[in-house]
Amino acid sequence: MKLLYIFFLCVTSMASGQSFESNNTTSNTPNLIIYGSDTCHYCLETKAYLKDHNIAFVYYDIDKDEIRLQEMLYKMKENGLSTSNVSLPVVDHSGKVFINNQDFDTFLTLLIQKK
Repeated sequence: MKLLYIFFLCVTSMASGQSFESNNTTSNTPNLIIYGSDTCHYCLETKAYLKDHNIAFVYYDIDKDEIRLQEMLYKMKENGLSTSNVSLPVVDHSGKVFINNQDFDTFLTLLIQKK
């Protein structure tokens, strides 16, 4: 079942035409994924911070993409994070998933350290 779900995610991501937000052209596939909402100021500030620091990332607006919302929730569960009270943004850095559950400046610093 798990393998079928992963296959489904791969097929749908290829069909969805994902958009990359990147100022760094050295990597074609960023290993940093941000799940957020364009109505969340922390999400918008995270995107701006990453762009300002030339860190390649992919951003998914979970309000507009149900598949990415389900993907995010699945990854959270797999990483032992509660999905009952989600704090955005949710970050997947090379398979390690974490959320903004501390001081926001500390959270932003973690994005650089995990690079």
